[in-house]
Formats: sequence, structure tokens, C-alpha cells
Amino acid sequence: MYVKRVCYPIRVLGPGNRLGIWLAGCNKRCPGCMSPELQTIEDSKNLSVEEIKRIFAKVTVRIDGVTISGGEPFLQARELHELVQYIKQNITEDIIVFSGYKLEELKQMNSDFINGILDSISVLIDGEYVDELNDGIGIRGSSNQHVHIFRDCNDYSELLTGERKLQTFRYNGQILVVGIQ
Repeated sequence: MYVKRVCYPIRVLGPGNRLGIWLAGCNKRCPGCMSPELQTIEDSKNLSVEEIKRIFAKVTVRIDGVTISGGEPFLQARELHELVQYIKQNITEDIIVFSGYKLEELKQMNSDFINGILDSISVLIDGEYVDELNDGIGIRGSSNQHVHIFRDCNDYSELLTGERKLQTFRYNGQILVVGIQ
């Protein structure tokens, strides 16, 4: 998988202390994208799912949930499916995935990997980001995006209407800002 970054603990992309995984590569190119550096796979690491599992093993405190974003995670559907299955079976059922594709588009792709991902995650935030529709509410970037809650394994009320927050990290000698603006 082309991975740009992995951070823990993330407290602004879902409830609790979350492990955040940002995948690289996106064909959407949404104007105003808050993470244009994730559109290409340049400067990302090509990690096997086994290597990502080892990252999980290094976290010595409880992981309440996992948030996967990008880039476009579903461009790596085979690997994402394997990773989501591992997370669900071994770490937590609280898995949130962001995608520029609408849920209907993902279903129309008729992929066993994509269907398996959708059957396994708790929340999908879908749709392309539209800068002029950014209303500053909840975890979605713009009001055309939808928060699909498939499984209530946590209190997701903040995802819909909560106040947006940003969090900073030191990451590879740089300051990284995480969250939805």
C-alpha cells in the first residue's frame, strides 16, 4: 500500500484515541483539497499490510478506533480490504474511511474487495470535496458529502454535528496538522 503517514493518537477524526492512516494516490483532484500532497504517490512508502500490522503492534496503549483517509483509499482496494479485515478482527471494529467516491459509485464498481470493505467498516464519509460547500460542520469536509454509519460501535454523534478541531504532531521532523478545516 502506498502510505503517506501513520499517526497515533488522533483525537480529531472520530471518537477516542485513533490510529490515523493516510494513503497516497488520488484521481479526484478536488479543487481546494486540504491534502494535495496525498494526490500522488511521490514521497510515500510502499508498505505491505504485514508492515502496517507491525506498526499496530508498536502501539502499546489501547487503540479506540482507526481512521483511514487519503488520497483515495479505494484505489488500493485489494490491500485496503486485507488491512480492514485485520483491523476488525484484531484491533477494533471502529473503522472510519474517507472516500471521494459516493457510496453508490463504490457499489457499482462490483468489486468483492470494495464490498468486503463496506461490509466491515463502521463509517464511510463519501463524496468529492467541494470548497464552496464547506459549512464547517462535523467531520465531513463539505455539505455534499455524507456520513454513512453502518454499525454503531461508538458514539458517532460528533461526526455529524460536532465542532471541528485541529491537532498538531511532530512527524519526520516537521509539524503536521491533522483534522478537518
